[in-house]
Amino acid sequence: MENKNKRNKCTNGKMDYQYVTREAGNTSIDITCRNFNKAVMVNQIIEKFKLCKDDALFVGNELKKRNEVEIIKIGIHTLQINDVYECNVFLRTQQI
Repeated sequence: MENKNKRNKCTNGKMDYQYVTREAGNTSIDITCRNFNKAVMVNQIIEKFKLCKDDALFVGNELKKRNEVEIIKIGIHTLQINDVYECNVFLRTQQI
């Protein structure tokens, strides 16, 4: 991917944030605000919707690498998948 780790500005209301885009596995890109990672964003979703961490599940293909490592530390259930096919199977059947 040509623009790996490219930093850009985005505006949210009155505050300016930096966001970072990077390759995310083989099938997508991640766009995150600087100083945020997936764990921070998942925690915000859990808090906003008043979810119980025991009811949350994070599905990822790199749970032992990069910013998905942080997900394990917040104490929610995780599921390691190998590719987009496994993800689709799980989403449709709740089984791999």
